[in-house]
This record gives sequence, structure tokens and C-alpha cells, in this order.
Amino acid sequence: MAIQAVLDLSGDLGPARSQGRRSTCMAFAMSDLNRLVADAPDVLSAEFLYQTAGALTPAWRPGMGLRTTEAIQATHSPGQPLEAHFPYQAVDPTCAGRPTAPAGALVFSSHLNGLSRTTTQSVVDELSRGSPVGLVTRVTLGLFSPTAGVVPHEANVVPNAFHALLAVGWGTDPVSGMRHVLIRNSWGTTWALAGHAWLPEPFVDIHVLEVFGR
Repeated sequence: MAIQAVLDLSGDLGPARSQGRRSTCMAFAMSDLNRLVADAPDVLSAEFLYQTAGALTPAWRPGMGLRTTEAIQATHSPGQPLEAHFPYQAVDPTCAGRPTAPAGALVFSSHLNGLSRTTTQSVVDELSRGSPVGLVTRVTLGLFSPTAGVVPHEANVVPNAFHALLAVGWGTDPVSGMRHVLIRNSWGTTWALAGHAWLPEPFVDIHVLEVFGR
């Protein structure tokens, strides 16, 4: 039975995007969050954020993922141009370096922060204030193939694998009453429910390691 949404902010972001085979999930989650907080008129450049945050990270090389701290820093300064002005690339850059926004392009920035609690309740609280919430979670096998749009809760995880997502709503199972968090992924619109899925409360409470937001 489908999860019944209590709050769904996903319509403010348009279709879910795809990171392809690159390790850019944090750049996509942070870009979508920055877009809403900074009230940008369209999709922001995940490529620009990825390269900027990478340049801020000690010993970082293209192809590596991003840490939350540097990704937040990049949304603050210098911010991000629109995707149209700095398009996403199919492959990683050949070298690490801080990118430059095209001349005359508007840049959008936010004062985002890491949040101290990583429970479902803390995520619901932030969503209820009208702001999506970034999540860094351990990766389970069930994350790759949700069932009817729901990622099953399981204890086993893929070793040393982590993934950034954006929480955009929450709802309840009409039978059990269990709360679920609606997440927006960066694996394209063919994943789960047009690029979105539900995480059950035990999954969030056990596997989510970091939360970031407004």
C-alpha cells in the first residue's frame, strides 16, 4: 500500500537529475537545497559546486566524493551559477582547480549548516518549517531497488559506501502508522518514483549519519 504523504516539497524542484557514473551525489543534493534557500529561478550548477568544494578539500582529486563541510562552504562562498551557465559534464575534470563562473552570470549563495540531530523527528521538524533537508546515509542493497517506491529497512550495509540525498517530504504507512521520509535522489527519473522514494523511520534513525539544511 502506498505511503500517504503529509508534506511533499518535491514539486518545487522539477524532475530529479542524474549524476551518471560520477561521485557527485553531494553536489546534487546541496545544489537543490541551495536553489530553494537562495530562491534561484532555475537549476543550479552541480558541476560548479563539485569542483569548488573539491578545491577546498585537502588532498582531494577529481573522481572523489565531497565532504559535507566543504560543500556547505562552497554554497556560502562563492555560491553557484545556474546550470545553464556552467553545465554538468559526463566525466570528471582532468585536474583539481577552483572554477570561475562565466562573466556576468548571477551566483546564488546560502548560509547552510550541519544540523546536530540525525533522527526522523529532527528531519520532520525541519521539513515542517518549509525547508528540505540534506542527508548523508550509509548505503544498503535495498537503496538500489526500492519496492513500490519504499526503500526497505535492513541492517546490512555496503562497506565504506555513503550517499547524499535530499529529504523533501514525509508521510505515513496507512496500515502500520510508521513515518517515512520522502527523499529525492540523483539517479535520474527511472529510479523508484520518478527519482524519489520513501525511507522508513528505522532506516533514517539507524543509517543517516549527517543532516544539513537551512
